[in-house]
Amino acid sequence: MTNPIQIPLKKIRMLGYLAGALVFVLLSSWMLQLTTQANQWSVSRLMIIVIGVAGCLFFGLMVLLMLAKCISSKPGLILNEEGLYDNSSGLSVGFVAWYDVKKIKIWHNGSTTFLVVVVNRPSQYIKREKQLLKRIAMRINQRITGSPINILVNFLDMNLYDLQDIIAAKMKQSTANEGRKP
Repeated sequence: MTNPIQIPLKKIRMLGYLAGALVFVLLSSWMLQLTTQANQWSVSRLMIIVIGVAGCLFFGLMVLLMLAKCISSKPGLILNEEGLYDNSSGLSVGFVAWYDVKKIKIWHNGSTTFLVVVVNRPSQYIKREKQLLKRIAMRINQRITGSPINILVNFLDMNLYDLQDIIAAKMKQSTANEGRKP
């Protein structure tokens, strides 16, 4: 049995995202503060309130998730003989066995890069998630990328193509090992 490969998170990059999310929380709060100074209600005032509240909630959640990842000592991704353990983002699914992985593909969305882990039974990964918001996000990921499992590569301290090669080798090794079992 070989030692697992542990890929750490890029904490400095995560701190940058944390700072950006904090700025948006402050801007959203400032928008809400402005609406308290207006004398009369209008459609534009209501829209500013809705945008301000949505911004505070969304970016506040991002601040909490980024802070939790920055404080955590867990690696972002662990690769071993049985499979991979994803801890790269707030939507991490945890353990994925190699035998359930169909293929790995790269997906870009602007400056964000994901390794999409296409699995045989995607609905099982969605069902095992206990948090409603994460299940909804995983269903959206399934529709957009073809899988509920998307590893956020931007936060991992490894080159994308090196990571892809290591995962492909682990998958091939797992397939070879499965063939040798009695």
